[in-house]
Amino acid sequence: MSPQSGQKTSKTARVRELSALSPRNDDMGKNIGLSCLGFLFIFFILSKTTYSQTVIVDSRQTSLCEFTAASFSGIAQHVPSDKTIIVIAYKGENETKENIAERRLHNAKVYLTKFYEGTNFSRSPEKVITAVGIGQFKEGKLDFYVDGNLIYTFLFRDNRDFNVALCHGDFYKDRCKDKLSKLFYPCFGEIKEPRKKD
Repeated sequence: MSPQSGQKTSKTARVRELSALSPRNDDMGKNIGLSCLGFLFIFFILSKTTYSQTVIVDSRQTSLCEFTAASFSGIAQHVPSDKTIIVIAYKGENETKENIAERRLHNAKVYLTKFYEGTNFSRSPEKVITAVGIGQFKEGKLDFYVDGNLIYTFLFRDNRDFNVALCHGDFYKDRCKDKLSKLFYPCFGEIKEPRKKD
C-alpha cells in the first residue's frame, strides 16, 4: 500500500479497529484502561476530522460505559457550543422496549446541556434538537448531525440505554446512587427518594 493510499484510510475504519482492544470480560481495571485509551484515540480523530466524515461506534463498544462516555465527551468538547447539534434516534428491528429511542435521546440531550453546565463546553437546550426517526434498522442507533453533516453514529444492542453517566464503582449496583446519574436513564424517573418520617 502506498503512503498516499494509507493516508486515505477512513476515520470510520480506524475507530472500528479500536474494537479489537475492547475487553471481553468485566474486569474494571481493563475497562478503565480502555476508557483512557478510547478518549485519547477519539480526541485525536475528532481533532483531525471535518464534519463531512462520519465516525461509527459499534454496538459492542457502546455496551461499555467507559468507552461510550469517552466517545461522547469527545463530541461534546469538540463541537463548538454555538453550533446546533441534531440528534435522530432509530429503534432496532428486534427491540421490545417501546420508549428506548426516546430514552437514548433524553440521555444525549441531558449530557450535552447539563453535564458540562457552567463550563466552556456547556450549551443551551435550544442548541440540541432531538427527534425519533421513521423506520427501523437491524440495530438501534443515534445519528448526530452538525451543519447538515452526519458526524457520528452510535449503534446499540437490543434495549440498551445510551450509558453516558458517571462510570465508577460497581456500575450495576451503584450507578443510581450518584445525584448526577439520576438525570439519565435507566435511573431517571425510576429511583424514588425515601419518604421522610413525620
